[in-house]
Amino acid sequence: MEEAHHFAFTSHETALCIIPPRHQWEYVDRLRALYDKAHGAWPPHINLIYPFVQPALLSHAADILSRLPLQHHQHQIKLDVADVFTHKDFNTILLRPDHDSETNLLSELREEVCRALSSPGEGAFHPHMTIGQSQDVLAASHHFLLEKARLLTPVAWEFSQIAILIRDTGPTRKEGPRHMKLWATLDMSSQQLQIHKRPDFFYGTAVAVPKIGTSLLNSKAVAQPSFQYSEELRTWRPAAIYPSQGNDQTVLERLIIASYNVLADFEWPPQSVRHASLLENILSGRASADILVLEEITDHFLPYLLSDERVRQRYPFSTYGPPDQPGLGPLPSLLNILVLSKFPFTWEYLPFQRKHKGCTVVQFPTVGTRQANGFFRPWILAACHLSQGLTNGAVVTKKNEIQRMLDHLSSQYQGHPWILAGDFNLPTSSYTVEASRKKHDISPATVQYLRDIEHSILGAGFVDTWLATRLESGESSDVANDYRSAADTHEGEQGATFDPFVNTLAARLVGTGLNNRPQRYDRILVQTVDQYRPQGFNMFGMTATVLDGGELTYASDHWGIRCLLVRSSCQDDTIARVDMTRIHRKKASQGLSSFENLKQVLDSHGCLPAESDRVKRKEVFQVLEKVLLSPDRPGSESDTRSGLVIKLVPVGSYGLGVWTTTSDIDCLCIGSISTKTFFALAVQRIKRAGSENIRIIRRVRANSGYMLELEVCGISVDLQYCASRSVADSWPDIMRRPATDPIFTLPFQVLAKLKPARDLFYLRRSIPDMGQYRIAHLFIKAWAKARGIYSAKFGFLGGIHISVMLVPICKILALEPEAVSSSDILMTFFHHYAEADWETAVVYDPFFHKDLKYNRSFREPLCLLGWHAPSLNTAFTASVPTVKVVSAEFKRAKDLLMNEGMTWDGLFGSSTESKIPQLTSPGATEFLLTYQSYLKIDAHYWGPSQEKGSRFVGWLESRCVLLLVGKSFLFAPVQELGISARIWPARFVDRSSSTMDNAGNEFHGCYLVGLEWDDEGKLNKEQITITQNSLRSVLQEFEAKIHRDEKYFDSRYSWMTGTVSKSSDLDNLELDHSRWGLQVGEDEDDDDSEDNMDLEDEDEDENTQTQKVRHRTRTKTTRRTSRAINVVKTAGLGKFRSATDVLNRLRWDDSMDSGNYLVGYEDRFKGAQEKEVEEWKGDQTDEEFIPQHRILYFKRKSDGAIVWERRSRIDDIFGSGIRADS
Repeated sequence: MEEAHHFAFTSHETALCIIPPRHQWEYVDRLRALYDKAHGAWPPHINLIYPFVQPALLSHAADILSRLPLQHHQHQIKLDVADVFTHKDFNTILLRPDHDSETNLLSELREEVCRALSSPGEGAFHPHMTIGQSQDVLAASHHFLLEKARLLTPVAWEFSQIAILIRDTGPTRKEGPRHMKLWATLDMSSQQLQIHKRPDFFYGTAVAVPKIGTSLLNSKAVAQPSFQYSEELRTWRPAAIYPSQGNDQTVLERLIIASYNVLADFEWPPQSVRHASLLENILSGRASADILVLEEITDHFLPYLLSDERVRQRYPFSTYGPPDQPGLGPLPSLLNILVLSKFPFTWEYLPFQRKHKGCTVVQFPTVGTRQANGFFRPWILAACHLSQGLTNGAVVTKKNEIQRMLDHLSSQYQGHPWILAGDFNLPTSSYTVEASRKKHDISPATVQYLRDIEHSILGAGFVDTWLATRLESGESSDVANDYRSAADTHEGEQGATFDPFVNTLAARLVGTGLNNRPQRYDRILVQTVDQYRPQGFNMFGMTATVLDGGELTYASDHWGIRCLLVRSSCQDDTIARVDMTRIHRKKASQGLSSFENLKQVLDSHGCLPAESDRVKRKEVFQVLEKVLLSPDRPGSESDTRSGLVIKLVPVGSYGLGVWTTTSDIDCLCIGSISTKTFFALAVQRIKRAGSENIRIIRRVRANSGYMLELEVCGISVDLQYCASRSVADSWPDIMRRPATDPIFTLPFQVLAKLKPARDLFYLRRSIPDMGQYRIAHLFIKAWAKARGIYSAKFGFLGGIHISVMLVPICKILALEPEAVSSSDILMTFFHHYAEADWETAVVYDPFFHKDLKYNRSFREPLCLLGWHAPSLNTAFTASVPTVKVVSAEFKRAKDLLMNEGMTWDGLFGSSTESKIPQLTSPGATEFLLTYQSYLKIDAHYWGPSQEKGSRFVGWLESRCVLLLVGKSFLFAPVQELGISARIWPARFVDRSSSTMDNAGNEFHGCYLVGLEWDDEGKLNKEQITITQNSLRSVLQEFEAKIHRDEKYFDSRYSWMTGTVSKSSDLDNLELDHSRWGLQVGEDEDDDDSEDNMDLEDEDEDENTQTQKVRHRTRTKTTRRTSRAINVVKTAGLGKFRSATDVLNRLRWDDSMDSGNYLVGYEDRFKGAQEKEVEEWKGDQTDEEFIPQHRILYFKRKSDGAIVWERRSRIDDIFGSGIRADS
């Protein structure tokens, strides 16, 4: 009796249990490591008796047990049922035998042990193996864990040993229970007792057992088995991967990687409704890859995925096998990372700080790079799914997780090419981050942590494949964000892979709040030591499906991403090695750094359209599509049957998303019919659509060809046309092809018409952050308007010029290791161009023009190069005076921004104390006070037709440009006397009469040119008199030219005069905000009706050009105009002789020496060039043939005189146009 008392089962320091063979531990511990709080302290086991005897009596008890005949208790233990024990505060998930017979066998063994130790076992005995714990038996997580335990079954082994365990005697650990050690084993067959003098830990060392939900950062990466599909066995088998040697080592020319978060089901029971759509996305052409990373893979989806024959053929290697395949078991976590590959690989699991979070590190032994010393370095992929959330703790956790991956790669795989791919869960929307900071969800330090994360990634040498591809070749997946209004734009939302605005599934999941903004969560980063470079990037999974109720949904809440890496060559250049790359970031001060403040300034100046404005313009475009693209007869399909193809494309400010409420909509139609036929058809359809609120304002010939000015729903629309069947048939896919693609070997006219659309598509694909760009562009445009330097027709800046100057700033700053704001972009913009030497500076996009060899000519005072052929310099209307003004304004802006306390709004204001009432534009007020004298061009119209008056005013405005623009501008003689001039690009009217006169058919206004005397104090009376006489001569000649034009000037109803006025005479002027000169309606006298539209000079389509080449027709030369030098023909000058006429006369007129003349022409890529007349090839079949419409001028070699020039219309060969000495 005394002995029985000593063997009371009361000690939790010892245990008698059954332990499976060690080779089965890994199978069970895959779950226990994540879900069982006793993992690490206990091995997988079935307790026979626990608590057991006191440690002091353990030797005595073991001796008694060793004398028991236990051979008949040996049998196969089979745990084939997953079950749960419900406790007060938690639940135990377990495996147990299915049959009572097996339970009885273990019960009989227990009873025999208890009798031998004279201690009856208390309570019912339920043999089981613990897998984990759950909190709520009704929660989905409980059911998912129970399902994982079910997938483990059966766990079976031959039972032949009993283990005696004792707890470690070390100090109690705060992290968890003290470890159990193996004290002895009892062989049931031989009755041999093996006592360990130094009890062993089951997992090597006594590491702390973490609490559920946490882990230890010092946990090492654990090697894991990879799987390969066996066609012979029709199952997934563990792959036998050996180190590659010799011929097995391949340096690929290209490698494609894809990543896709498939969105796990978090509710029980899981649904399969999205599986088919997910599979189609994964197998789609846009997702096809060599290596595919999938996040949020579950036990429910993986068997479906790996059972598909197409998946197995494309990706025969996998990190996991199907959980429902016998012997493989469940995935470790609810959310898992799966890597599928065409290449064999080995992999390891790198645990993070939090349980269930880790990184899959994959090595591909057969593919990699070869170093200069001949060593082969396999590709290394780190696939991740970082912790979610935007709190202080969550951001710190993300930072630690990324740093852990970087440290592991650096320590274990130095010198290898790296890929880092997956769902980074890093918020990128400035709105989300700033709103969280304002709500105190995160601290300012946490905001800095987010920046530090980006910095650490770039500091490790990683390249963001999305950014690298977008900056150069462009990336067009983010189409929805392209047309988002600037008012609803925020930084960091470009390239979003999680977009609730478009993805209805994402919108349903996040609801409202801070999380409903677009975020670029998913990324593919590479570090290849310059051996590979990103050349392509796209998104996939963007195809919607329709639910039963008609609602659209998507397979996942994320878009998938894919990138193409190509092997670098020594000729590859990231960007052009030129001065344009010398752009240095100028960080905005604290007072100027707010993105929202920038938007508020723009809103106060009327530059941010409201949502209603955006909807209205969308309606305008839809009306235009309906009218122009509908068949002539209702219900007919005549357009389709006749082969008519017309595509309507928004271009200009509307297409780029930088429009304001006063902006027109520029549209380009691309079609398969001739220009003349299109406009006749368009006019016919517009007139027929009387109820569609659309009417023709006028038909004009612009620099880029004929166009229709329309009014649609009260908004002005400029409609142009490009005749090209090949482009129309392949639209819009043709826009994704590189500029060097042979498909763009098109006639000059077609390329010229197509250029705005090609430039637009490239910008939308390549600007790193359209939100930042749009806000910066709108601000620069508003500033330029306020300062009087926004008007391309006057030789100042236009929208295209702002784009050419702004895009390089945005792109180069995007490569900065620290995040760049819109304010930083603007600060850098003004500082960079304030310091530019415009006499030598060439501004262009170095990511597009990588090998630019542009020869700037003397005819280009400003060189702002666009993107696509045929012409490059967009600033062909600029003059020396206008460039001087623009440069001065940049310097003024830079100086103001350097002032402490400066605001963005202050950049618009006047720097001069005004003695006259402030105008709408502070810059105009300053202009009227800056100069002592002005050239004043007065215009007066009082005729019966507002249309004719508007024509007169608009035409006179275009003639005012002659005062300053061009080589032979009228003001040149006066400038030589030391006078600088600045024209204000808007009309002024008298404040007292503007309301009365300009409201009806009478107009009275003026244009002003400010005059600045460079050395006024040094001029004597004679010099002043000469200068004044020169000014009068200039104005008299200008008046005479205007009065001679009988088409626009009618002395019965209009008058124009030029005078020199003092500043004090202009006190009563204000800006004219009327539409005079812009709106020209149709009336009976309109000589541009559709019946009389003169399209003979219009660009011919590619088909016509091809036919002419084939038949070598020389009798008729098509008249074309280069976009680089296109100007409206000056009325009243007569027929200007063509370049062909001049060339023929120089060649065949015996009185002229053709060897004494040079041809100046425009090269599509090099700019202005010169060639001997005798070397000019006129045969279109000649390899050196250059179309004659690209001839700019003819120069006499003996004296350097220009004897014929298209732009200024000088002709000293025949005497047509303007003579050089006139």
